[in-house]
Amino acid sequence: MLIGKDFEKIQWNIGDVVILEPNSIVGNTLIFTFALLVYFNFPKSKTPFYRLWRAYFLVFGISFLMGGLGHGLYHYTGIIGRYPSWLLGMVSTYLVELAMVSIYVDKTKIKALKIIFGLKFIVFFLAEILVFACLDLENNPPIGLRIPALYTLIGMAYAVGYLAANYQKKINENFKYFWFGALVLFPNVFIQGLKINLHPWFDRNDLSHVLLIVGSFFYFVAIRRIYKSSGDLL
Repeated sequence: MLIGKDFEKIQWNIGDVVILEPNSIVGNTLIFTFALLVYFNFPKSKTPFYRLWRAYFLVFGISFLMGGLGHGLYHYTGIIGRYPSWLLGMVSTYLVELAMVSIYVDKTKIKALKIIFGLKFIVFFLAEILVFACLDLENNPPIGLRIPALYTLIGMAYAVGYLAANYQKKINENFKYFWFGALVLFPNVFIQGLKINLHPWFDRNDLSHVLLIVGSFFYFVAIRRIYKSSGDLL
């Protein structure tokens, strides 16, 4: 077990092909598979709340698939291979914000909140592009993850934390499963921040992936239960 630093990256040589961090490929692929299963088993509804959440799971899954490829093929792509997953991660958070605000109790504020979320997304997205262009991420990759991580922390804390707790009281008690999921994911702040690595084949990213699947499953439970009890009445 290591705390404060990472294990040396695992490398596989398959013939002339160099694969880095195969454990990361496995973890990211599992998340992609889970997200795809949720996407295809999603409640059939045309209301924005359900449509946006369904889109979230698709983008969320693709972002992790791209992340797995970015880690595994790092020998060939360099840091550029990780850019798509970082950007798509912000897109997925933006979709959650739009989904949750689409059923905001005070309907007169929905448009204003959407504008705020949109402007915030543009600012963070452009800031990340500037990081790509101006900083040396090859020698310090974690810097490139800071803006997406901050954006996700702020967005998800508000959407599946604050709003979900509010909706639990005012709309449907099953919204509690959203903040249950958020609580499951909260330890990731410390796992990643303190670099808590249990084993070379199960490092901090792998542990975070497990929590992501469990937390996201709670989101799906919330959606299914809300749909079963309220249908398209949201």
